[in-house]
Amino acid sequence: MSTWNWPHPGCVGLWRFQDNGNDDSGQGNNGTPSAGVAYGLGKFAKCANLTADYYALTYSADLKVADLTISAWYKSTSAGNPEVLLACSGIYVGSAGYGYYGYRFEVRSGRLVLMLMGTALTGSTAINDGSWHFLMGTRENSIARVYVDGRIDASIASPSSLSYCGHAPASYYWAGAFIGAAYRPMIAPSTIGYFPTGYLDELMLENYAISPQEALARYHFLAGN
Repeated sequence: MSTWNWPHPGCVGLWRFQDNGNDDSGQGNNGTPSAGVAYGLGKFAKCANLTADYYALTYSADLKVADLTISAWYKSTSAGNPEVLLACSGIYVGSAGYGYYGYRFEVRSGRLVLMLMGTALTGSTAINDGSWHFLMGTRENSIARVYVDGRIDASIASPSSLSYCGHAPASYYWAGAFIGAAYRPMIAPSTIGYFPTGYLDELMLENYAISPQEALARYHFLAGN
């Protein structure tokens, strides 16, 4: 994989799960594993074997990106809804209900979802077939896309910007960054949930959106075809 020159400028998180949640991007965004985190045979070496466990990340400026590319190899047979792979998001609860900030990269009912400021972009391809799939989500200016194995699976108009600040007025507000979890919208105290059931490998966050041509090229390079 070194021939792809990773980590590279713009890569703010690269988690390879070699018996730990360390960030190989050089940015220091290491994940602290919860009790019970396990590892298995990954797409390339080892990977995270996620069930009801997760990694807590620092809610840092590095992760609060304006544009983004999130990518990962994932293998699962689960039809859970939702199952969060990466989140840097906030939830507010007020008299009018609740809402979201930031982004979540997740799987719902076996399909890839990129959620931006509460707007969900859902792919059409079932990925819960027990095979490894290369998943990607991008956001740039006015458009968001999700990709499965290098191909665009869905696209929508993106929110005009991503915000990570609190909401006022609000009765309660929580924000955090996680691999394998996110805060759930509940009256205080909020809980962490949305755990995936599957194998997660080579999770990466970049602070810009790659093109559809680059997405396809990456998939073919990494898949060796």
